[in-house]
Amino acid sequence: MPSRFAEALALSPRLSSLVESVWIGTLDFEVFGDSQLGPTSSSVARILALAPNLRHLALPSEYFPRLITPYRMPPIEHLTITDDLFPLSTPKIPSLYTIHVYGPLWPTRTEIVISHCPNLKHVFCTIPYSSQTTYVTPAAQCTQALQARIQSLASIEFACSKRVAIPLKRTLVDCFDHERKIEIVVNTRNPEQISPGEAWFRERTQAEGQRQLSGPKLRNTS
Repeated sequence: MPSRFAEALALSPRLSSLVESVWIGTLDFEVFGDSQLGPTSSSVARILALAPNLRHLALPSEYFPRLITPYRMPPIEHLTITDDLFPLSTPKIPSLYTIHVYGPLWPTRTEIVISHCPNLKHVFCTIPYSSQTTYVTPAAQCTQALQARIQSLASIEFACSKRVAIPLKRTLVDCFDHERKIEIVVNTRNPEQISPGEAWFRERTQAEGQRQLSGPKLRNTS
């Protein structure tokens, strides 16, 4: 549970300094069935304050701290979160380069991304398999707003059912900004794919393996 992990970090500065990636929630990216949102959110705030090297954070929106000050926010680079995102009271996250939203990204939520993530490069949106084609228009609106107002943005990627993917691809063609040349991708997914948690842990394991293979970078001292 988050509270126990926070206690462990508080007792070990060494452990706190080693934490780079944290997943909070079930493997299906839902809140724990026996947890209370308030205390859990407080534990998450404590984890953020105690883990200065945290770079990859994944948690349901319900667990994101309601109140957090800038000096207690680590330089997170990759945030995986459900579609309610984080509160407006959250300070800007200039270190954030990638956000992965599980759930439909709506125009009102897109405004939160734009206002809080000025240096964002990549947006991933995993749309529920049960979503209908009526989501195509909001998705296009979000795409247009993101590429028009986040100058650092390099790519926007949607993963959805084939039912949604076909009309979404057609609609997004008209959203492409030929001057910005932002990569816009639509991938299909099926209900039998692995859970969000399994996908996240696999991705982090692969990234860590690649980092170890590349080894430390040599500095030129000449």
